Amino acid sequence: MPLALRIREMIESIWERIHNRIAYRLALWVIVFSIATTLLTSGIQLYLAFKQDIKGIHESLQSVTGMQLDSLSRSAWIMDDKQIQAHLNGITQGRDIIYAAVSVDGRPQWFSGAITTDDTLRASHTLTHVQRNVVFQLGTLEIVASLDGLYDRLGSTALAILMTNALKTFLFAGCILLFFQFAVTRHLEKLASHVVNMDFRRKLEPLNLNRDDRDRRGEGDEFTRVVDMLNILQRRGFHAFHALEKSEERLRLFFDATEEGIFGINSEGMITFANSSCLKMVGIRGARGIIGNSVTSIFHYQSRLEGEDRREVFLRSIKTGRSLISEDGFLQVKNGPGFYAALRIYPILSDNKNTGAVVFFNDVTEQRKVLKEKNLLSQAVHQSPLLVMITDEYGIVEYVNPGFQRMTGYHFKEVVGKKTYSLSLYRKNIHLFREIRNTLSLGEKWQGIYSLRAKDGRERSFDAMVSPVFSTDGRMINLIALSLDITQKITLQNQLHQAQKMEAVGRLSASFAHEFGNPLFGVRSVIKDISERIPMEEGDRQLLKLAYSECERMKVLIHDFQRLQSGKSEAKENHDIHVILDNVLFFYKKHLQNNNIQLQKYYEENIPEFYINKNQIAQVFLNLFINALDSMSSTGGLLEVSTRFLNDEIYIDIRDTGVGISLEHRDLIFEPFYTTKPEVQGTGLGLSVSYGIISGHGGDITVTSQVNAGTTFTVRLPVKKQTARLQN
Repeated sequence: MPLALRIREMIESIWERIHNRIAYRLALWVIVFSIATTLLTSGIQLYLAFKQDIKGIHESLQSVTGMQLDSLSRSAWIMDDKQIQAHLNGITQGRDIIYAAVSVDGRPQWFSGAITTDDTLRASHTLTHVQRNVVFQLGTLEIVASLDGLYDRLGSTALAILMTNALKTFLFAGCILLFFQFAVTRHLEKLASHVVNMDFRRKLEPLNLNRDDRDRRGEGDEFTRVVDMLNILQRRGFHAFHALEKSEERLRLFFDATEEGIFGINSEGMITFANSSCLKMVGIRGARGIIGNSVTSIFHYQSRLEGEDRREVFLRSIKTGRSLISEDGFLQVKNGPGFYAALRIYPILSDNKNTGAVVFFNDVTEQRKVLKEKNLLSQAVHQSPLLVMITDEYGIVEYVNPGFQRMTGYHFKEVVGKKTYSLSLYRKNIHLFREIRNTLSLGEKWQGIYSLRAKDGRERSFDAMVSPVFSTDGRMINLIALSLDITQKITLQNQLHQAQKMEAVGRLSASFAHEFGNPLFGVRSVIKDISERIPMEEGDRQLLKLAYSECERMKVLIHDFQRLQSGKSEAKENHDIHVILDNVLFFYKKHLQNNNIQLQKYYEENIPEFYINKNQIAQVFLNLFINALDSMSSTGGLLEVSTRFLNDEIYIDIRDTGVGISLEHRDLIFEPFYTTKPEVQGTGLGLSVSYGIISGHGGDITVTSQVNAGTTFTVRLPVKKQTARLQN
């Protein structure tokens, strides 16, 4: 290799080392700062010198004053050319003055010198002469000074100033650099060398800069503190490295002990480690069979979350820097079995860069089967027409299915956390609850019928089975109740029983009317004949009159008893239900006013006429109004009559705010001869007759009541059925 090339490489190597040192950058900045300082100070000095020379020239121009100017004026007065020229030559001998002239009427009359440059300074003085107190203006003295000399002097001065300032500045900067090299740079080089060679895997000797700068308190300057901290860092790093080795060993033991499969991948997708559970689940015996291979060549994970057949799922977390979690997917292993797995991928960040990821997975095949069975069972319970309720051991509701909401009207949030008896007819079921509790405490199931109050206040009946749930230690922790709504079934049964009873009463009424009606007719005739033919005292006549009135009352009773079957016999026609209601209410208008009872009517419009027996239906409303008015006769109140048309049926609601009907009387009010009124006020046949009339029209009467809150009778009459019968 040529010598010149070697020298060039050596210089480049030295320059490279110098270029990468702090001293070089400091020297560069010192040079730049020195040059800037030299130029700035030199410029200021030159500017001051320039201003001083300009000031001197101005002073020279203004120096032609006093006696010299007076002498020149006298010479100009007498027109002494020689003396004037001598004065002008003397003026041009001054510093930097190149021209002087006396102008008369604007024209130079006498002058000395010449104007040879454009860079000049000018001054003018007026020449005057006083003769006999009269001032005569003789002309003007003009003086011109050149700046060329100023520029020559300024150039010489600038060179001297620059050399002087540069020498002083660079000597000062050099001293600073030498001091910095001695006090800072050499220590920085030693610190940098120590940091570069620092190795936490082995124990190093403490760093010492051979400086003794500690004060009485034992504190040093910045270098001493940095050295102390580096020594502490070296010592702590050594201990931390060995502690990390132990932690890594424990972490590997933990990874191998866990049942979850774990493996790591680098930024290129290569597998870097795998625990024993991972190797066991994928069917690979040794770690060499998986470490160092591409993750996409070993694993294939397919899930709904990631779409179909996407092998990039393991690398996506590295690319995006976000964790990825999939609870349900199929993990296929190369040349091995596949299984359903839950997958979690977490990226590894180093210096804000994704350097890899850690993958956790476990076999969820069995859990998936259990979850599927659980979901099917949940759907079955959710869609079941049965009422399903789960409570804790104290009867606090924990779960109800949608069937509960449909049957009772209560939403899930309205019942969870409440006691079950708060939803039930507690007084009616109090003994039933004790029976259920005693049966369940024996570990047996309870089955029976109970009542529940719906959200709208109506009572519903359920056929239920309540089963206890026990913990592993034999303690009852939950109750599961499966209930079937049998309200309609019980209602139909009650209606059937009532119809059967009314049918039996009807058959009895025919025989009763025949067997009692004929003898009663004879007794009435005899009593009337005796009272008309035989004279008797007033007392005996009153007795016969009383006997005849009792016979008349028995006649009416037998007639009402016969009407239990009258719904099928009399003629029927199309009638407007509102007209019938208004006609009946008209007769009680005065009674309502006298007893402080307010009447409100809510009639639905466009209700069609339907096929009924007008007199019989009027009799039904008459009986219902009588009962309502009697319940409010002592206190007054509100009588509300409303109609509605729904599903080809007319509903007439008669509501009062009277004393109400207790629960024990409610099931007996339609029985013949049963009444809650005093004996002198009723026979107990009004509601029985009304029930028979409505049943004869294919309808129904229901009652809801609450003690001291009022009663509502609802009459349901079909329209479509009767209209079809009329057409037939």
